[in-house]
Amino acid sequence: MKKYIFAAILFIAFGISCAMSATFGDLNSAKKKYPDIFIPKNVVEMKYQGTQCYVFNGMAEQYFSGELAETDAELHREAEMDAKCNLYSFLSKGNSHIVISVSGMHSVFTYKEGKFYHAVFVVPKENVSIKTKTTPAQPQVLVSPQPIDHGTAQSSGKTTLSVPLTANEKKDISGTNNITIVIIDTAQSASGKLENTSPDQSVSIDERLKKYTKKLQNNPADIYLMIRIANLYKRTGNTNKANQFYYRAIEQSLDDKNGNKVIAMHVMLQAAQFEEECGNYPKALKYYRLFIKCNNLKKWGMNTTVNEVNAKISKLLLR
Repeated sequence: MKKYIFAAILFIAFGISCAMSATFGDLNSAKKKYPDIFIPKNVVEMKYQGTQCYVFNGMAEQYFSGELAETDAELHREAEMDAKCNLYSFLSKGNSHIVISVSGMHSVFTYKEGKFYHAVFVVPKENVSIKTKTTPAQPQVLVSPQPIDHGTAQSSGKTTLSVPLTANEKKDISGTNNITIVIIDTAQSASGKLENTSPDQSVSIDERLKKYTKKLQNNPADIYLMIRIANLYKRTGNTNKANQFYYRAIEQSLDDKNGNKVIAMHVMLQAAQFEEECGNYPKALKYYRLFIKCNNLKKWGMNTTVNEVNAKISKLLLR
């Protein structure tokens, strides 16, 4: 009898141990039983299948449709990058000198809610290395993302990519041979009239923002004004507003079938580099990939730029 009692105790203890060691089950059950792991940006330390783990989540937004739409695989990669940034923020506690590397990370849930793609990831705690930064981070290391929601990002002023113009485009852009992806110094109004928008030191950025915003209200499809406004917000460090206007410019350029597609390509690259500078790597990846998806890049003589963008994508995917 004692043997049976002892066996029963062991069985109950094993059952309790299994209950304490999460396996999550299906998505609906997990949302009810473990709601904390689905809270955006939340990181939970818990036992998963008998191992102490970090459970965290990431999200990606479906921006585009049709032939340029992001695939589920692309959205998953963006969500994974977002999740890594969330894990870094949680573990580093704001210390930019901390370097964190992970291995054995995998997703336990993926699901869509409207245009948002969500993924929940698990990584064993013993597979997470936290060190003080002494040497440049290797590609596989989670690099500290710069804040993207508090207006702190500043432009480096560096130009690393450019879009060569066709003969017709050169006529439209004041005779320049290349459009840098950091600054457009010439804007074009909806009427087609070229307008000098070089910074006037006597006019404050706020005054220029009011001026261009008012013009945009009268010409809501003017891509050049959107770019100018985005660049001004970028200079002030207001990353959220800059992001909004870069996205509007991209969306408008894609919607306009008769629009200047080379300028559209330029905006994508400018937005991608800006997001990368801000540490918003998932969105940078989205814009670089969008650029590559465009069919006429070789026709427009952009082979070199395509190679540079592919290198950027490869570097981001190693994060």
